[in-house]
Amino acid sequence: MLPPIDLFGRTITGYGIAVAVGLLVCLFYIMKQGKRVLGTDGDILLITGVAGGGAFLGSHLLFGIVSLFSYGGFPTITSFDGFIRFMADFFGGSVFFGGLIGGAIAAFIAVRVVKLPWYPTVDLLSTVVPLFHFFGRVGCFLGGCCFGIPSEFGFTFRHSIVAAANGVNRFPVQLLEASFNLVLFFALYALFNKGKLRGKLFFIYLLCYSPARFFLEYLRGDTYRGITSAGLSTSQIISMLTLTVGLFGLLFYKNELKETDTNG
Repeated sequence: MLPPIDLFGRTITGYGIAVAVGLLVCLFYIMKQGKRVLGTDGDILLITGVAGGGAFLGSHLLFGIVSLFSYGGFPTITSFDGFIRFMADFFGGSVFFGGLIGGAIAAFIAVRVVKLPWYPTVDLLSTVVPLFHFFGRVGCFLGGCCFGIPSEFGFTFRHSIVAAANGVNRFPVQLLEASFNLVLFFALYALFNKGKLRGKLFFIYLLCYSPARFFLEYLRGDTYRGITSAGLSTSQIISMLTLTVGLFGLLFYKNELKETDTNG
């Protein structure tokens, strides 16, 4: 929706601005809560950085996998410039669920290595996910990198990086998902602040977000993200899997909580 801004010779997009603001807000939040709950802001900041790196890699890797399946395999690469173009085209985008999986794996390893108390640390990190996702989805709306289905209710894109999205009135699915993530953040924070369902907030997150994402996919118009022969998108298939993980985790995961247990 917003045209790119040229600043000091660099092009800055609406998506980049929203993500930068979200990053600052999330870092402030997690440092403040880490100091209050864990007694440290440095260690939780380190873990957050590692999780963020895992999320970055995972999101681009899944995008690349989806792109390769859509293309039908690896293209022929005959030069180094061709390899650079291949990496930019096939791995230049990102898929949220890839970031969620990559970030969760990286966070799991980092928490074990740093040896912060397992349950409060994981619960705190779980509340950050929908908060950052809120800013990310606002950025998607501003940048036009993903967009909704044609609709009488909505907005007409003028500056989307996807040419086909421009000039068409589209449902603001990004803003709807952003609003859902913000509500989910406040709900998880309330549980975290009151010490409810300790050690299970990540499963609660999956139980809430997965079905919402499944149905929101029907309101998205950017089908280039991958549609299977069953008519489901890649994210819808993963949503069903994460919903199952959340359900089983909430019902069967035993969290024998001990205040002195720092290894889970």
